[in-house]
Amino acid sequence: MTGGVPTINFVGDAERLVLITTEPNYGFRIMLKYSIDPLTGRALHTLELLMDFLGDSLGGASCSTCGKSPVSSPFNLEIPTAMRILVYNATGAGNETFSEYLASHYFGENPHLTIVTETRLSGIESRKARENLIFEQSHSLDASGFCGGLWLLWNNSEAEVEIIRKTTYDLHAEFRPMDTENNDI
Repeated sequence: MTGGVPTINFVGDAERLVLITTEPNYGFRIMLKYSIDPLTGRALHTLELLMDFLGDSLGGASCSTCGKSPVSSPFNLEIPTAMRILVYNATGAGNETFSEYLASHYFGENPHLTIVTETRLSGIESRKARENLIFEQSHSLDASGFCGGLWLLWNNSEAEVEIIRKTTYDLHAEFRPMDTENNDI
């Protein structure tokens, strides 16, 4: 943890699959970034979570009287929910077995959000690979040469994701889980 913010780091050349289960919350802001070590040429991926434990939309617009969002949506949770985030440090997402491996873990773990780091893909190649996956939505950061790159993946039935900031090496987003019990849509 860095200053009370949960932080996870992955070295790009070490393949790892991790399922993160958060404490019950109403959503979170996620910061994903990577950097390249100029001495080793290896990527370092960092994931930080800022969780909303109070239901106050992490500082978003709310009612001045009650503090709640004035607009009811299927994403407004009445009770906090433990979130599952699947993180796969892939060491390359262009191989033949990647999509099958990711899908098997997605269906086995049923995460709200999936993150793939060290994709080593950019541009059209990255977009085509993401389109062949089981996710309805995605955002990505291109690789830098033959290292780095990351994908943020989700399905509309699981979450609402708003991209707050995106640069060459970092991506900030606000995540709200879908309240499936109170959703009539």
